[in-house]
Amino acid sequence: MIVKSYGITDIGNKRSNNEDIFLIDEKLGLYLVCDGMGGHAAGEIASETASSVFSNYLHQNLIIVRQGTNDQLDKLLEDATQLACAKVYQLGKTRRELSGMGTTFTGLLIRNQRGFIVHVGDSRLYLLRDKHVHRLTEDHTYYAELIKTGKITPEDASKFVAAQALTRAIGIQESVVVDHLQFDVLSEDVFVLCSDGLINYLENDHELMQFAEKTHVTNLSQALVSAALQRGGHDNTTVIVVDVQSEPKKAARDARFRHDITFRTNTLKEVALFQHLNMAERVSLLRIMKIKEYLNNAVIVKKGDIGENLHIVLDGELVVEIDKKQVATLKSGDHFGEMSLLTNKTRSATVRAQGSTRLMSMKKDDFMKIIQQQPNIGTRLLWNLAYVLANRLHNSE
Repeated sequence: MIVKSYGITDIGNKRSNNEDIFLIDEKLGLYLVCDGMGGHAAGEIASETASSVFSNYLHQNLIIVRQGTNDQLDKLLEDATQLACAKVYQLGKTRRELSGMGTTFTGLLIRNQRGFIVHVGDSRLYLLRDKHVHRLTEDHTYYAELIKTGKITPEDASKFVAAQALTRAIGIQESVVVDHLQFDVLSEDVFVLCSDGLINYLENDHELMQFAEKTHVTNLSQALVSAALQRGGHDNTTVIVVDVQSEPKKAARDARFRHDITFRTNTLKEVALFQHLNMAERVSLLRIMKIKEYLNNAVIVKKGDIGENLHIVLDGELVVEIDKKQVATLKSGDHFGEMSLLTNKTRSATVRAQGSTRLMSMKKDDFMKIIQQQPNIGTRLLWNLAYVLANRLHNSE
């Protein structure tokens, strides 16, 4: 894959100094935006320190960056972020004028066809794919927490003076909770990393796509910063645009990969159990799902066996049998085995492939881990599961 990036930062129309910083490291495949905060020059020091400590740590561990497993690389990014946080925090203790300084921290690392995100604060990372805008990060602000818990609506934001106060930042404490996301990077993907100096002047997320459709990707970062300045420019504004394209010799392979991942994502979106999840949540689920192909007449599950997987049909067709009598047919997008995510009950029917068939499956243990580690997703999955099972019970009466 060919990855090109374009970054720009601007002091804005009102500020006397620029506390934003961006880092592009082509050797690492690293793209990072930090928005510092603190009196005098403290914000600049915080953002500069965090970015340099983080990137230096990755350079010191190049073997893991280039050859480590996905989980090893994810841990390396966590360790690097915590090291940056501790360094900013400790530096803030050395001089009175640096006390309380901190920074947002939004980073993307691309290795081969895999993307890794680390995120703290309210800078953002967007994915532009297939003419849709997907926000892959969540704002760590008081306002976002109030929205998430249903205490206010977006229209109420102006009533809360402290609504945009950060609930997480690098350097405020010695350690911080970091959001992580792993996902497949596809040819023609465009990523936009930006500070809130841009976000505050966008009417909505979709406006990013409007800019992308009328602006060449090489000029997109400049166009977005210029728009923020024209609309007021009250804050520093920073934008990185990352453009991913196929190498000519691998275009056919990349196109097939793109089609397959897009198909899986869209199939998951249509399954009732996974409806109302955003793109970031769907790709986090895809990461734990396994793909398996079955030949004609192969038995997927057998009546009486203990079930431990939810299965979703990607391609082909399945037949459901009870005592050798066909009772149902399952096609692309259909799913079975929901009860296995909750209990260890035996299977009530045998399911076999009718022709070549491909399934996407989730283990009960992985489902439980998602619920424990990502409670926001977990709550919606459990509600959706209850809805699916209630409907199934109602239809069987």
